[in-house]
Amino acid sequence: MKIYTNTTFEGIWPVGTAAIIRAENQEEAAKLLNNVLEERQLVQDSPVAAEDMVEFTGDKTCVILLDGEY
Repeated sequence: MKIYTNTTFEGIWPVGTAAIIRAENQEEAAKLLNNVLEERQLVQDSPVAAEDMVEFTGDKTCVILLDGEY
């Protein structure tokens, strides 16, 4: 399993969003995120794409998902 991050989806309020997803690949990660967003009734203009999933690799020790800049 790999860890992916995503900051491209729309949240409840018009501010930044961030998610961490554990999945086998980018496609599965996007599907999982889209399913959770749907369960939370966070309708997206378009589904989160697999290409928007950023793999958290072993050579990184820190990834800032959202720093409050908006």
